[in-house]
Amino acid sequence: MTTRVVRVLLVADNSSDAGLIEHSLRSTKDQFKVDCVSHLAGAVSRLAKVEFDLVLLDLNLPDASELTACKALLERAPHLPVVVLSDSNDDDLAVRAIALGAQDYLCKDQIDRQQLLRSIRYAITRHARVRDIPSTLLSVRSVTSRPSWQLATKELIFGGVLIKQFSRASENQECVLAAFEEEGWPPRIDDPLPPRDEVDMKERLRATVRSLNHRHLQEVIRFYADGTGTGYRWSRIRFATSIMPVAG
Repeated sequence: MTTRVVRVLLVADNSSDAGLIEHSLRSTKDQFKVDCVSHLAGAVSRLAKVEFDLVLLDLNLPDASELTACKALLERAPHLPVVVLSDSNDDDLAVRAIALGAQDYLCKDQIDRQQLLRSIRYAITRHARVRDIPSTLLSVRSVTSRPSWQLATKELIFGGVLIKQFSRASENQECVLAAFEEEGWPPRIDDPLPPRDEVDMKERLRATVRSLNHRHLQEVIRFYADGTGTGYRWSRIRFATSIMPVAG
């Protein structure tokens, strides 16, 4: 059986970073063809000539600052999923990148090969699922409504869509969701988890965010650390659609 080749456009100015990423992708059982350019202008030119499956975009480019390149590529190639790479573990920057339409934000110092591969697979799958749904199916409810945490059934719902259901107790996640629900789902809440002497509070917050975003039945909303290590944020994923309303 022939394995489909995934064509990746890697936009990175640092040759060492680019080399490590290329090596990571080429040393797996999955088949990747990686094209590398070092400037935004080169990426735009390459996209006009070649069909890619995904863009890996380093934010540190000589001809674009911070999220300028991300915005430009998403506008020029909205059919492609973009995964952002950065030297900074900046939660606020990650939130803004996702709000623009990026599928994921990875800190280069913290990613390994498996995490990179997982991010690429998920980004392509999520983007394709949204792209293949007619825009007329976009639910007005999901644009204007807020999430709902149903404690009795342990269900997280948004715009009539079942986002996540807990089959077993998840104390930290449930505490955070209950706090959002109690406060009416503002964009940000303070960390409701009680302090513990033996626990690194910021690391616990980051771990809880990862758990909150894990195993979503529909990619409609995402949770984030607030950038200070003292609170949680949530936002609706751009172009997310309400395609599986909860019965009843």
